[in-house]
Amino acid sequence: MKEKIIHIFKNYAATDILIYTHADHDGICAAAALNYLFGDIATVFSQSFRPRTLPSFDNKKLFVVCDLLLSPGQVYSCLKNAIEVINFDHHDILDIKHDKYLCLNPKKICGKEFISSSGLVWKLFRPEKIAWILGVGSAGDLAIEDVPDLFDFIAKQYPALVQSTDLKSIYYSKNFELAQILLMSFDAPEIGFNLVKESIDTGYEVFYQSELYRLYLEKQKAIENFLSANINRFVQNKFFVAIDSSNQNYAGSYSVKLNLINKDGRLYLEHDNGRLFFRNYFGNEDVKAVAKLFGGSGAHRRSGGARTRKSFENVISVINAYFAGRAQQKLFAFD
Repeated sequence: MKEKIIHIFKNYAATDILIYTHADHDGICAAAALNYLFGDIATVFSQSFRPRTLPSFDNKKLFVVCDLLLSPGQVYSCLKNAIEVINFDHHDILDIKHDKYLCLNPKKICGKEFISSSGLVWKLFRPEKIAWILGVGSAGDLAIEDVPDLFDFIAKQYPALVQSTDLKSIYYSKNFELAQILLMSFDAPEIGFNLVKESIDTGYEVFYQSELYRLYLEKQKAIENFLSANINRFVQNKFFVAIDSSNQNYAGSYSVKLNLINKDGRLYLEHDNGRLFFRNYFGNEDVKAVAKLFGGSGAHRRSGGARTRKSFENVISVINAYFAGRAQQKLFAFD
């Protein structure tokens, strides 16, 4: 597979290639890695991991997708216009039969759930100089368990970033913190992308000298203040913890912070004016199954999302009914 990918890239000049990637930590790191491996390539970002539109191709001949779930129609549109497509996405498998389309979804080629686009680049090419960058993308996407060799390598080569490769150690490592710093560029991903490319030669310390780091510290302080002052906006029991963060900055981050503080296996969910965030950093609860209750999804069982018109209270009712039903099924299970 590695040789096939290299052969495709070599068929085109760098100016003939376009990378389209998600604006989060995984998308940025995967795209930066491909730039490192194959030369300076035009890179375009999408804030949504399900982009509704395709970028302008400007006579590009090879379209490379990272950490974005395109529709079959979008891929066919490229193929009909004689644009070859390589798909490094790790969400749902988009397996289209065409000699100019290559699906590299790790669920297909590796049979693994916890490999992000960054982890996939590591599995395929093992670029040791930028292993820590691919670890940033993988850790930020909670895609850790199925790339143990990546984190083993980082722990040996960059012990200041990762000291141990178990989940808790990685979540509290500098490697994971770098992912959260990088995420501060989500609304202006070119900033984070350029920072990652700069760090290839200067080292990870450049992250801590950036404006993104200042914004990260500001965000962490705001999250801590919200959590300490708004206990009345939490609902929790032995199955889940729910937070209403409507009309707050940093939506989606409050449930993450609380999960990391509590270090338990409960489901964590957050409601922000109809946007739902689901997280489970340490337990075995499949958040994708819960997200599906609201028409949502996720790349793997630790992280998912959805949108709903239900109020926070109604969402809680649905989740309570879900766990009550699960308990009832277990009660009458005789196997």
